[in-house]
Formats: sequence, C-alpha cells, structure tokens
Amino acid sequence: MGVEIKLSDNEFPVSPVFVDFLVHIIEKRDFEKTQWGDQLS
Repeated sequence: MGVEIKLSDNEFPVSPVFVDFLVHIIEKRDFEKTQWGDQLS
C-alpha cells in the first residue's frame, strides 16, 4: 500500500527550509544537529 501526496505551490508555497527538510528525509540525513530557520517571523 502506498500514499501519494501532491501539493502545488498555490496550496503550499515552498520555502528554502522546507526544501532542506525534504532533502534530509530523502537522503536520510541526521536531524539532531540541524538548525532550522525561524518560520514564524
């Protein structure tokens, strides 16, 4: 069983931090030492 999720940039604008997050998931990088930018300000 699989799940497919499709989001367009109209529904979910892509930020550089989100792209970095996806790269971590795809390449199975470690999240422990990752510093994420402030997305709320």
